[in-house]
Amino acid sequence: MLEALNEACKEILKDKKQALIALTGLHGSGKSTLAKQIRKNGFKNFKPYQIAVIDDDVMSLNLFIARPKIKIKSDHQDELKPFFKFIMPFVKVVIYVSANPLLRISKCDILCILNADEEARIARIYKRNSSKDPSQRTKNNEYKFKLEFKSPIKRNI
Repeated sequence: MLEALNEACKEILKDKKQALIALTGLHGSGKSTLAKQIRKNGFKNFKPYQIAVIDDDVMSLNLFIARPKIKIKSDHQDELKPFFKFIMPFVKVVIYVSANPLLRISKCDILCILNADEEARIARIYKRNSSKDPSQRTKNNEYKFKLEFKSPIKRNI
């Protein structure tokens, strides 16, 4: 899965400074979990410091020793525009996580749609909403991702 995403990002970066990925799917499909794993670990040719994640009006970055979170509540037509002034030039991949990314789909380079087994998805939602401690919300959850995306390189994963 990440190999195809890596190839698509490399192709996009031949013509642009940054690749914008819209990561979408139903609630509980694992969007935030996948984005967090990618931001923390990087993928293939992209190191963690080269990746920014915007999820629920909060942008997370890996700046070597610091991991700042920038929160912007936006009523703009383009809900991502306020974040771009904070993105450093070495950030090559921006992942936008949203269950409803309608305002950004036309501007994204890659659209990733996560699909999850309905029973597992509903169980994750119940578990997330019943946990009082936010650090326990996604611990010990096993996620299996089926990723589909559109890009100049057409592939299904």
